[in-house]
Amino acid sequence: MIIRQYIASLKEENELDTLLSNTLFANKIIPQTKTTKGARQRGVDIEAIGLDETGVKRLYIITVKRGDLDRKMWDKDQNAVRQSVDQIIETHLRLLNSKLKKLPCTIVVATNGEMKQTVDEDWKGYVEKNTKNNLEFEFWGLGTIADMVDTNIIANTMLQKDDLALLRKTLALIEDNEYDLSHYYQLLNNLFNTSKKLTQKNVVKTLRLTLLLQNILFKWCQEIGNLKNAYVASEKVLLVTTNYIVNHKLSKKKSIWDEYFNIFFSRLNIGWEYVKKIKPQLEIPFRLGHYANAVAYEYPIICFEQIGIISQIGLEHIYFLNFLDANESLKESNIYRINFITEAITKLIQNNPGAYFPQFDDHIIDISLALQFYFETLNYNSGKDYLELLTERLIQSYKHLNKFIPLFRTDFDELNLVWAKGEEPKSKSSHLILTLAEWNLVFGNLWGYHLLSTCCSEKGIYKNVNLQCWMPDSDTEHFYYSKFGMTNSGTAITSYKLPQDYTLHINRIYEEREKFDFYEKFTKFNRFWFLPNLASRHFRKLQFPILWRRYILENASA
Repeated sequence: MIIRQYIASLKEENELDTLLSNTLFANKIIPQTKTTKGARQRGVDIEAIGLDETGVKRLYIITVKRGDLDRKMWDKDQNAVRQSVDQIIETHLRLLNSKLKKLPCTIVVATNGEMKQTVDEDWKGYVEKNTKNNLEFEFWGLGTIADMVDTNIIANTMLQKDDLALLRKTLALIEDNEYDLSHYYQLLNNLFNTSKKLTQKNVVKTLRLTLLLQNILFKWCQEIGNLKNAYVASEKVLLVTTNYIVNHKLSKKKSIWDEYFNIFFSRLNIGWEYVKKIKPQLEIPFRLGHYANAVAYEYPIICFEQIGIISQIGLEHIYFLNFLDANESLKESNIYRINFITEAITKLIQNNPGAYFPQFDDHIIDISLALQFYFETLNYNSGKDYLELLTERLIQSYKHLNKFIPLFRTDFDELNLVWAKGEEPKSKSSHLILTLAEWNLVFGNLWGYHLLSTCCSEKGIYKNVNLQCWMPDSDTEHFYYSKFGMTNSGTAITSYKLPQDYTLHINRIYEEREKFDFYEKFTKFNRFWFLPNLASRHFRKLQFPILWRRYILENASA
């Protein structure tokens, strides 16, 4: 039922045709042509070669349609089924090379619907008229395709009954905004169990299954109007699959890399659909405050969550852009998306004052994602403007809101007391203040750095705040992409001093770069530079300081 519902929801282009290609490949019927955007090639969507049920090597030529095969779809215009099949017979078969012409051929009409009774006799008559010794016809409807997917992708993997139960529970609970996706995460952990090493062939099968599960979840969430859970789930998919592939030294295997890249591309599309859906809300002043349930501190929490999600989506599109030099069409589309995402982040910040009032120390994660996205897209003025107001209002919060600084621990009970009873925060430690000062240096905002360093001086308002900086160590990559918390690795530098002379601080950054120089050994970081940010956002871990300090060092050496 789940598979049928998913297939029925697919669009013809880049969805149903892609699923069919993957299903054929899993059945060792190898697609010879990739589906491309635009007009069909002589009525053909997929051309594949493989053994049929009798063991005979056969050519399959498939035209893909969406919906039920009714009279309108059968014979309405030049894009109808009959016209497509005529074009295959009259043109495509004639232009095949001599090697392919020798193969028996099956022309397939594939739809994610069913054949209506009104067309049944027309189809039978057409098949009877055109069938020859080496030419046959088949119709693959929703039921046939669902059976193929079940047999070749799901049943042909290590998916157990317990795993299917986890999937059903996930889909049953996915509509709830508070659902923690625990069943789906357990399913992923079962598929990519690090204690067992899969063969390369089984890794490919499992990655294809993972792509199918991700797309099922995405379509399900689209139907119920809750794309956020689909996006968060795709974060976990990318973390789990990347971790497994790199840990088992499989990233250089082309077949595995191709399947991994399909998962990554699918996740990009999920993120893109999320941004498109939420952007109209961001263009309305104070709109995110409507989701705060009349709890004042929830407004900024919602703002920073959305800043983090949208910025991460943007950073992954930048990463993807590096692979598109030879594909001008995809490159142009991706640049359009990046510009669209830039506007979405800017509108969110401009229209929602909550974006300037971090409540927890870990909101520096979301702030850093936005600032890195601005820097990478050369939107220096936007980044600088956000930094100036953020720095100023952070200080105003301390002065006018009972010495408020963002809570060092993400403790909602304490935050509630701070807001409801006007209590002063108990914690007096901060990663956020130091990191914010360094981001001011990245954007050349010396005024902001000076303001924060003055506040941290012996007579400043932050004189009793323990500034801290977390640095990864050689063991960090073993834990960073798979666990919550920061206790497994790394070094916390405490009682950090922020000198008013910014050059002294830059010198210290150089010194710490030499002392904590583990980054070049970080395989995942160097191959997938977006991944530490993703793990940071998903698990609420502090980021690698190199992600912003490298900009400072590059500017200082220029």
